[in-house]
Amino acid sequence: AGVVPGGLFMGAQTDTGWPAGASSSLTTCPIDLTGLVNPSLSFWYSTAMGSAAGPGGTPPTLAIDVIELHPISTTTMSGFVPTTQFASVSGGWERKVVDLGALGDKVVRLVFRATTHDGLVGIDQIAVSHRGQGLSGQAPRAGLAVLELQDPTFGPLSCETSVHEPLSSGSPGPYLLRHRAGLTPYLTLTVTAAPNQPLLFLRGVPNPAAATFAAVGQLDIGGAVDPASGLPAYLGVVGNGFAPQFYPDQYCFTHSAGQLVALVAAPVAFPGWSYGLQVLAGNPNPPLVLLTNAVYGRYE
Repeated sequence: AGVVPGGLFMGAQTDTGWPAGASSSLTTCPIDLTGLVNPSLSFWYSTAMGSAAGPGGTPPTLAIDVIELHPISTTTMSGFVPTTQFASVSGGWERKVVDLGALGDKVVRLVFRATTHDGLVGIDQIAVSHRGQGLSGQAPRAGLAVLELQDPTFGPLSCETSVHEPLSSGSPGPYLLRHRAGLTPYLTLTVTAAPNQPLLFLRGVPNPAAATFAAVGQLDIGGAVDPASGLPAYLGVVGNGFAPQFYPDQYCFTHSAGQLVALVAAPVAFPGWSYGLQVLAGNPNPPLVLLTNAVYGRYE
């Protein structure tokens, strides 16, 4: 798993030939998907149409092929990506995520094919990652309590996270989010549970299956279990809606539709350091609390 470094550059194709057009391709280095759980490809792309193409012109297109190296074969993975929603390249970037699960345990090359007719196609920040860690973490519990990670919101000192995926797929967790060391990513977390319920935001060291509580769920963060309390050690509270005396605790509740969107700052850390986030949500019926799935962050 990793990101193709590009510095301040991007891959692009442009032409002014209407109606003949032009085409080109960008082929990655070999990518080893062996051992990755739920691998996915993500990239940013942008397009623009020139004036010669006119309102009835052919929009730029982008397609992706897979070359399997063992054995060699070629498969069109995603078909053409529609790009007609972009009128100009200025600010017109969109992130695309493609599931690579069918290619598990293979070594592949990815081929990005662009076609333009008086237009432009740009591509940047190509990344291959795996959403699930293949550990014994709790999967999102649809209809009970789910923690989703939306596109990160960045503060003035944070530049980027290399991977950010929706985490309500139902795949086994925990889920991995990579950070650039020394920066503070601000994560947009969406908690889905019962309406008008308090939420307890917990942070601790990653530890799949640290403790299991019958119908409540499984804690995937914290240290060894304290025999006196039955809870893992080294858990920190980020926000506590069960005791809402101070900020931000009074905002740690789901609203009438059963959701809360929260902005959480991950700690500044050094390369190799990891942390975990998990939410305990109130429930109007037994069990009176439910645990969401966990999210792990790692600094690289």
